Amino acid sequence: MEKRKILVVEDEECLLKLEQVLLRSSGYEVLSTSCGNRALAMLERQPVDLVLLDLMLPNIDGYEVCRRIKANPATAAVPVVMVTGRNDSNDIELGNAAGADWYIIKPFKAASLLNVVARFLE
Repeated sequence: MEKRKILVVEDEECLLKLEQVLLRSSGYEVLSTSCGNRALAMLERQPVDLVLLDLMLPNIDGYEVCRRIKANPATAAVPVVMVTGRNDSNDIELGNAAGADWYIIKPFKAASLLNVVARFLE
């Protein structure tokens, strides 16, 4: 059986590494980047089953990355889970308008992250 593939887009290196370890130890294949533009380029080359997307990124923010993922017919069906420290209702509305499928608020528990991932992939 082929491993489910997740793209993690996170500019905080310690969180990026944590998410990679959690997901790989749970049997997922993980691609990662700290840059929104690079994430979009990666998605053009390699399909994934889920995107975990930080909001605060260099170059373009997570809202714009999400909008572009959802606007592209090749990636529109890929679930996008925002992983963010911003939990203001305005931020959530902006994410919903961009097409986000779910939110995980930082700091998060490992079990919560894995439960959300499993909900979308299994």
